Amino acid sequence: KQVLFGEQSIEGLEGGLEHREGRLQAGLRSQGKPQPIVDLELWQTQDRMLGTLALQVDARTVDTGPLASRLTGDLLRDGRLDLRLEGGWTEAQGLRWGGTLHTFWAGFDGFELTQARPARVQGDAGTARLDLELLGRTRLAGKPQEGPPGVAGRLRLDGGLPLVPGGPLGLRLRGDMGLANLKAVLGHLAGLDPYSLLADLKPAGDAVLDLTLGGSYGNPRLDGTLSLA
Repeated sequence: KQVLFGEQSIEGLEGGLEHREGRLQAGLRSQGKPQPIVDLELWQTQDRMLGTLALQVDARTVDTGPLASRLTGDLLRDGRLDLRLEGGWTEAQGLRWGGTLHTFWAGFDGFELTQARPARVQGDAGTARLDLELLGRTRLAGKPQEGPPGVAGRLRLDGGLPLVPGGPLGLRLRGDMGLANLKAVLGHLAGLDPYSLLADLKPAGDAVLDLTLGGSYGNPRLDGTLSLA
């Protein structure tokens, strides 16, 4: 089967649905992998619907490198994610959910971003709210490093992400990062021509940033300050 993410797609997926002992269980896995990418369980009590959701992206569930590159247009070279949620729905309050982001790791060319500690996430039917501390580190040979590699930045990402089309973005990014790594990310997001004069610049030093991402997914707006150190 094929799942679409905007203009990108993931192929070779298998889905399953089972109703047993009053519980609905659903899963999504990649062919040939021992564990599911998505595992969902729902059940009904007297006055509410309850459920749990596990989202796991690592070598046990999917080929992470090709997936990360495809979904981000080659911005990411690899990635890992482990998110566990639980929540409930009532007619009076609607959907309320919360959980923990246990693992977040994103590998770029030459550096990586990894969470400093597990992060709490929560939300409702329209918005996900998070507060995530990230460490930027130098990266060798396209693999996560063990031990204390060179620190390339410290960032805090907090705010809200819309879960419905057209919903408002409200993310704030604060911290410091090496200019070379920051240029690689922002240049990709801005569609910088790899053969332009700006692409040939090799900035050195660090940048202190306080940025807000607003607008919507279809029309994002970036405001804030960036200071060179």
